[in-house]
Amino acid sequence: DTVEFTTKYGTKCTETVDIDVHSDDFAEMIVNYNPFRIATIVADGVEFDVDLVYDGYGSFYVNLFCNQHGEFPDWACEYEAEMRLDMRTCNGVAMHATTANAKNVGHSLFIMKFAGRNISSARFTIAIEMKKWISIKNDAILHVEGMEIPVSRALFSNHSKFFEHILSNEEKDKFYLPGVPISDIITFIRLIYPSEMIQDQKKVINSPQKLVRLLQFADRFMSESMKEVAIKYLMEEDGYSVKMEPLHRLMVADNYHLVDARRMIMHFITPTDFKKIIASGTVGQFSLFLQDKIREFINNGMDCIASSSRIIPRPPGFITHSAPFYENDDSPDDEMIVQEDVVV
Repeated sequence: DTVEFTTKYGTKCTETVDIDVHSDDFAEMIVNYNPFRIATIVADGVEFDVDLVYDGYGSFYVNLFCNQHGEFPDWACEYEAEMRLDMRTCNGVAMHATTANAKNVGHSLFIMKFAGRNISSARFTIAIEMKKWISIKNDAILHVEGMEIPVSRALFSNHSKFFEHILSNEEKDKFYLPGVPISDIITFIRLIYPSEMIQDQKKVINSPQKLVRLLQFADRFMSESMKEVAIKYLMEEDGYSVKMEPLHRLMVADNYHLVDARRMIMHFITPTDFKKIIASGTVGQFSLFLQDKIREFINNGMDCIASSSRIIPRPPGFITHSAPFYENDDSPDDEMIVQEDVVV
């Protein structure tokens, strides 16, 4: 099985994995050249895959792949990786210090080579230490609430259509943002800079108020990546990071036109919850579409569900307290675009 573990920036993480490689696994690698995944490591926002591969000439290799998926357009990091592989027929140790970058997302390190195909088990130890981030070039300055904040045009533009438009003027390097709270810019930085995001994401989004604020922020700056982060926490099954009642989650998803999230959250709502919405008079806070669905559910019960044309699939592991919710939302959700006064 794949083993996943995380190391924080500036620290070394060491993990030992017992590998059970069966003869069928070797046959698959030899015939189809399919790698055998030993582990997945997330080190300071950078994902590494550790694979056992066959070279086609009777030998196997352990390779470390830096696999950032291109989320950040202008980054590079320095890291050190140490690997120990102990097998019944051989022992191997390798130490590498290298640089990975976004332009070479398939970066591969040769770790070690061993002969033979009759290895059934092994103990694998890996230590990865992130040394520093380089090449995230701060080439623009934002003036916010009287303060100057150096930022990366590429990074900001990649995560925000708003900033992409503003920072596209390469003849200027200073941009004034009147009316923009500095706290919003700090939040943005904490969520998009690679050396910050892993440690800070749960700190930034740890309450219903902050989750709603992030959605407001995503709309204001037209940031799909920030909206995706918010949706992830909004749909969190156990509410581990953000404690919110299902009805509150539903209202937030509805208010911000998050159709997919709204469908999924409906699986948490019980018939009693629906009746509470009607009794409390809060049904008017939902969209007209959802108001109709709630009243339909209360008035017709199971009949409205049986006659509906489409079932919303239940995600794995979701606990369903009510009957499955059917949604036939053909009305387009208006995108919220907030205009800002910006001096460039």
